[in-house]
Amino acid sequence: MKAPLTSFFGNKTVTALIFSLVLVGGVAFIFNEPFEQASADTVVGGGKGDGGTPPVGGGDIGGEEGVIPSGTPLCGFAWGGTNEGVGYGVGWISFNSKDCDTNGDGTFNDGVAGCPTSGNAANYGVSVDTGGRLNGFAWSSNIGWIKFGCTAGNNCLDYSSIGLQGAGRAVINDGGTVRNVQGWIRACSGSQGGDCSSASRTDGWDGWINLMGNSSYGVKFNTQTQKFSGYAWGDKVVGWLNFAPVQGNEVRYCTALNVTAELTADPDSGPSPVEGVDLIVDIGGTATGNSIVKFDCTNDGIYEHTNMSVPGSSYRVDNLCNYTSDATAKVEVTRGSVEGVGTTEIRVAPIVTGDLTVNCVVIDPVMINQPATWTATITPGLTPAVAPYTYEFIFDDGQPNPVPLSNSELSQSVNRTYNILGEKSVIVNVRDGAQTATGSCTAETSVIVNPTIIEI
Repeated sequence: MKAPLTSFFGNKTVTALIFSLVLVGGVAFIFNEPFEQASADTVVGGGKGDGGTPPVGGGDIGGEEGVIPSGTPLCGFAWGGTNEGVGYGVGWISFNSKDCDTNGDGTFNDGVAGCPTSGNAANYGVSVDTGGRLNGFAWSSNIGWIKFGCTAGNNCLDYSSIGLQGAGRAVINDGGTVRNVQGWIRACSGSQGGDCSSASRTDGWDGWINLMGNSSYGVKFNTQTQKFSGYAWGDKVVGWLNFAPVQGNEVRYCTALNVTAELTADPDSGPSPVEGVDLIVDIGGTATGNSIVKFDCTNDGIYEHTNMSVPGSSYRVDNLCNYTSDATAKVEVTRGSVEGVGTTEIRVAPIVTGDLTVNCVVIDPVMINQPATWTATITPGLTPAVAPYTYEFIFDDGQPNPVPLSNSELSQSVNRTYNILGEKSVIVNVRDGAQTATGSCTAETSVIVNPTIIEI
């Protein structure tokens, strides 16, 4: 698609007539400074409808069909409206096809200033890549495509013919909350072929638009609000371009960047002390790039762990935190200029000294070389006990003691066989699963010889 006003501005007589206009639709324009917001209908040529062929069904700049570069997409409108003695205002400039196809049905919405009134919506837009560079195309119904930087299959703008200050591609500078946007963009109808790649027009207008002047004007970007403001300047036809003409519909990130941080702990509860707790964060949101992750075990502003460059969407630190009472763990995740915070609760059961009532018995008689059954039985007391219970049998017969046994029953039996006569005893120590209640018991018996049966 060729830029709409190529032939229009090729007529120097028409250009002279435009220059001589003082009243447009009954409204006078005398602008010596960046102007106040005006309506689209008060700008020469209007804010819509006079721009020639709209971008219906896609564009043909550089052979591309539908130009949406990768990166963070921009939405909203800039406004051009001044005569400044050398030209006239160009009206509304759309930074995303979604501005003109608000319901996403593939057709333009009638009545939106700066948009075609009918037809299938093209795919176009301007985006910001990770280096702060602006890429893609904006659309003006009066002067057609306005190119930013480079896109796939399209050469970068040719700055070789620009000898002015700050020549270079459009980019958001690093540093601070409010950042300068510098460099150049171009209305493609300022080139002979209307494609931003051919030679400049021969009537004195080359389409170049400067985003930052000698401190007298310039476009700004706020990293917190993620909105643009200020003025760019295009000599002759374009004049001043206001990047924030309407609050809420200024040039801005389409979707505000955000970071989500979901924090979990492993374990997240237990009897005191809860030690060696792992903290895990799952990172989401619309912001991209590596993250700065800070873990705070008790949300007291002291970070027990910081990693300045975390790739991916999940990060874990093992054995980081120890707790003797309930606490709140916190994580802060920063990507670029936005931050997300997550918290999780750690529940610690206090130490309760509770006694389990335990009774030990052995089934008599205990005879030599015959299994003897020793049993420990728990009687629930006033202090609640938590299963499972661990039973530790300690015998005094010189044989190896059995490994402590654990179950959820209130009793446990162990068999023991003796090959030596005499007194035998056992001590049984019991503790509950929460290790908050304990008890013990002792039992004794004598090992006797098997009775002899005498036949008569």
